[in-house]
Amino acid sequence: MSQVEMKPLDVPEPGSDRPLWSFGAEERRVLIVALQVGLWVLTVKHFHLLEARLLPEIAGWLLPAFLANAFLPKGARKTFFVGLTFLALLGAIGLLEGGVLIGVGLGLIGLCHLPLRFGLRIGLVLLFAIALAGVRAEWIDPPGPKDTWLALMPIFASIFMFRLIVYLYDMKHGAVKEGLVHRLAYFFMPPAICFPMFPVVDYKTFGKTWYDRRASDIYQKGIHWMFRGVTHLLFYRLIYFHVVPSPSEVDGAMRFGTYVISSYLLYTRISGEFHMIIGMLALFGFNLPESHHFFFLARNFSDVWRRINIYWRDFMGKIAFYPTYFRVKKLKTETAVALATAVAFLATWFLHAYQWFWLRGTFPLTLVDVSFWLILGLLVLISAVLQLRKSRGRRPDPKAPWSPRIALAESLQISGVFLTMSALVSYWSCATPGEWFDMLGIAADQGIFVSPGFYLFLAAFPAFGVLLHLAVHLKQRRFGRGDLEFWPKAGLVALSGGLITILGWTDFHQMLPERNARFLRSLTQDSFNQSDAELMERGYYENLLGTDRYTSHLWDLKVRRPSDWIPFAQSEFADPIDDPVLQYRIKPGAAGTFHRTPFLSNRWGMRDRDYEEIKPERTLRIALFGGSYSVGSGVEQEDAYEKLVERWLNTRHVGGDYDRYEILNCAVPGYTTVHRALIAPEMIARFRPDVVLVTFLDRDNSFTISRLVRPILRGEELPRELDDIRRRAGIDVDTPELEAIARLQPFVEEITLWSWRRIEAACAETGARPALLSIFARREGPDHAEGSRMRELAREKTSMTVLEIEGVFEGYDVRKLRVAPWDRHPNSLGHRLIARALMAALEQNDEVLGLGLHGSKNTRP
Repeated sequence: MSQVEMKPLDVPEPGSDRPLWSFGAEERRVLIVALQVGLWVLTVKHFHLLEARLLPEIAGWLLPAFLANAFLPKGARKTFFVGLTFLALLGAIGLLEGGVLIGVGLGLIGLCHLPLRFGLRIGLVLLFAIALAGVRAEWIDPPGPKDTWLALMPIFASIFMFRLIVYLYDMKHGAVKEGLVHRLAYFFMPPAICFPMFPVVDYKTFGKTWYDRRASDIYQKGIHWMFRGVTHLLFYRLIYFHVVPSPSEVDGAMRFGTYVISSYLLYTRISGEFHMIIGMLALFGFNLPESHHFFFLARNFSDVWRRINIYWRDFMGKIAFYPTYFRVKKLKTETAVALATAVAFLATWFLHAYQWFWLRGTFPLTLVDVSFWLILGLLVLISAVLQLRKSRGRRPDPKAPWSPRIALAESLQISGVFLTMSALVSYWSCATPGEWFDMLGIAADQGIFVSPGFYLFLAAFPAFGVLLHLAVHLKQRRFGRGDLEFWPKAGLVALSGGLITILGWTDFHQMLPERNARFLRSLTQDSFNQSDAELMERGYYENLLGTDRYTSHLWDLKVRRPSDWIPFAQSEFADPIDDPVLQYRIKPGAAGTFHRTPFLSNRWGMRDRDYEEIKPERTLRIALFGGSYSVGSGVEQEDAYEKLVERWLNTRHVGGDYDRYEILNCAVPGYTTVHRALIAPEMIARFRPDVVLVTFLDRDNSFTISRLVRPILRGEELPRELDDIRRRAGIDVDTPELEAIARLQPFVEEITLWSWRRIEAACAETGARPALLSIFARREGPDHAEGSRMRELAREKTSMTVLEIEGVFEGYDVRKLRVAPWDRHPNSLGHRLIARALMAALEQNDEVLGLGLHGSKNTRP
């Protein structure tokens, strides 16, 4: 047979160095894949996928890089792959940072190849790793800027922390034989820049699968998996934003069940990212196997171990399970398997903590972490032993008639495993074991175990499973078990990818009803849900930002947050005071740097310029009470909205009723509504302002409750009215924290109203005019609804003038209005937007507040 007959599509065999310059069938396939890659790039940018980890920036060069690789001679592709990674590192994280990472990485690889005994090389690598660990833990000062080294650690860890173990293992067993370029390609993969949680790619598999089949088929599989990763990440966002409740929101059986189930569903984030990683590598010819396989449909816990993070299972088998098993294989088979499984899970727990250390800088030796891996390890161990005792049996015949009995049995197994894993993962998501059991106690108090709805809910799982089993059976009967071929896969990607891209298109949102558009916009953002927003604020104020949930958006920011970005209460500017609720104030006369901006306080303990205690004549004085937003955390003092408004007043409105305007910034970071009420009477009596502005922001109610619970549970003495609320809520020092928060929640309006009236009474004694400054970034969502209700409460129950500042950030990308990706406080532009809105509100309420602005023309800065 002629060569043309043997290869009718003119496809180069693996190993051929002939470039694909002529546009035959294979070249057309490559261009079809390129169109799909372009569609994927648009999807990533429209939905801002993993923006905190630079994925949109890296995606920008993926299409030209893919085309260049596909049309290069095969012999040059690995060199191109390594060079591309180096260029991406230098371009994405900076010349200095990228150069340091590449240099240190090459040095580490070089240690593995020194002409010394293997044991000595291992020792040198360990010494090198210990030195780096000292830098990561901030015990050792590195050469050059420390922040540069700390910022590089997540990327460096993604590249070396596990692959180096595999590499050394294979070196010891003589499996490392390829040339330098291949070895560098194994470590320096482009996706590592964006994905600190990286699958543990096996060295031998990495080499064997490179162009092991037709190139266009590998490329098509890769882009198919990349779009599958997109769907997983969008499903994750759906659950993250719209389903999973905050632990503080769990007030009954339904919320608890939702929390448990949705916590496990959030794992689709890891699955989605791994699909993107493996798919991206396939675009460069590495035909690696899948990383996850229908893990929600596992039939037992050994099956979970086989289906979820398959690369980790293989890694543990290589370095822990099989070495242990072959050492003890003389024992009874069940005993050997049990011992090997136990060692594998002990190694999994330790290496999980090891991974967290390199990525986060802490070693999570927590009771939650240890107990989670212990319970899961025991379940897998028991399942493995039980599986050994069962006969293998024959594989089910896909052509056999469908059996309802078999379908129900399998569905019950899958449902039991899914619900157990959901309970375990939801437990792992909690800060402490007590938090999870507190939620369970709340659900039990609501009668979860005697509610018919609870058992109907449980019955729904196997019922759905039976239907799913029937659907899978019909699919197998109709289409078989094989993979889709190139063109059907390309059509599926084009159809689904095009639809997803349209859904993320901003112009398309404008054609929809506002409710639908708002829902789609929520899926295009990497932001916080209610739970992480609470953790963010609690972490900022009280250093409780200890979540180890990789499925949390907060995890990304925790990895990137500099070590010097500490809570205000732990800073040198916090002055401890003998008050069980307030606990601290701003230290008077302090000077230094906080969150990398100058921080100066006056003699009165305000982040403000110095004012006389007695107000000068013909001066209108305003006192502002708030928290960190009003302090101007993260921005220059003169860029805070309070100073911008004061400057505007003195520039545009002096010479009329008043010769001078003063705004005394009485705000303190971490202070909530109750804190403002406790500090205001003293400040009002001392400085005798004409107008008092009391801020109220989104989530102020939830922060007020969470901060008030702490002194209650410590048994501290509270003001009489608040202690009466505590007694009516049935809270004492033995009440679990989450239950205490739930019991206080019905009293939040009463607590807030007490706070406002306390400030109102202090104003009445001096003749000051009180006003509520309500600042909300958006005009939509549950926070806005809560704000509207509280503003109506202020109008109906107090004499305060309400200044509404709504939608102040609408029309702007809110991520560009933050001082840092890991800090939600507004930057200088955000403060200018707040100041502009506040100026308009003051003009509108000029007469009622007696500001003396009439007759002046307002020009905003």
